[in-house]
Amino acid sequence: MAGAFTHTALYPSLKPQKKARIISHLTAASYPLTFINKHTYSPAPSNPPPVFRTTCMLPYSPLTVSISRLIRPFGIRTFFINTPSIHSLLRHPITKTGTQLSPLDYSGAVYSVSCEHCSATYVGETGRTVAIRMSEHTRNINNNDPRSLIYQHVASTGHSFNTNHPTIHYRNIPNLHQRLIRRRIGSTNKRVPINK
Repeated sequence: MAGAFTHTALYPSLKPQKKARIISHLTAASYPLTFINKHTYSPAPSNPPPVFRTTCMLPYSPLTVSISRLIRPFGIRTFFINTPSIHSLLRHPITKTGTQLSPLDYSGAVYSVSCEHCSATYVGETGRTVAIRMSEHTRNINNNDPRSLIYQHVASTGHSFNTNHPTIHYRNIPNLHQRLIRRRIGSTNKRVPINK
């Protein structure tokens, strides 16, 4: 009987006559009826998984969940994405303390620093905060660093740059390559960049 029971457990889709005979033998061998039903149950054949022909991406909402159920029988798989809210698109960047960020607090920025006496301007980029980069420009001027283009302009003309008020053209760009491209574009005003 153990062999017949194992055969039934491994092959639940036996013909009804064989299955009835095995159940009668198990009942005669004093197996509990609940045990017999549990191990000889033949589940109904499940529907094959749907074949998706295409996919679509929808913003998540109760309406789009209903739409995804409607288009599923047509072979369209749906993925839900989070979209920014109107509030997040319109709000100003703020710090954890709730105060608005100053331009010097931005990071991943493309900026420009203008000469106070002529139309020269320096267009730069930084992955750190603009405040750190401005302090480096100020230190280069104070230390007479010949590698600094800003210092070269100051030394050759006697002019000065106001590094406390840079103009921010782009911000929150973590990718260096993207920042370099935007720095190359430079400012849209008519000032003359000293680093082309």
